[in-house]
Amino acid sequence: MKTKIIVFPALAAITMALVACAGASSQAHLLRIGMSEAEVVSLLGKPDEISIQTCGADIDEPWICKIHKYIGWSTFTVGYHELEPRSDDWYLNHFITE
Repeated sequence: MKTKIIVFPALAAITMALVACAGASSQAHLLRIGMSEAEVVSLLGKPDEISIQTCGADIDEPWICKIHKYIGWSTFTVGYHELEPRSDDWYLNHFITE
């Protein structure tokens, strides 16, 4: 009987860890292109990394983008663009799981 008592809490802890690791990528189905940065952060939580990069370098018109990375079992990356340069208003442009 004691074995069962130990097994069930261990199983519950593993299940909670799996849910926590899924994190941002488990909410990806709720993301919509054009959402504001604040809306995305409200949905996914605070990112693990934030950077400013050049996106679209392999096409004719690259743009400055803000990248949020959520790191768990896989890396979930969210990219934003500004509607107006230097406006600091960022909107969801793309998201991928690496």
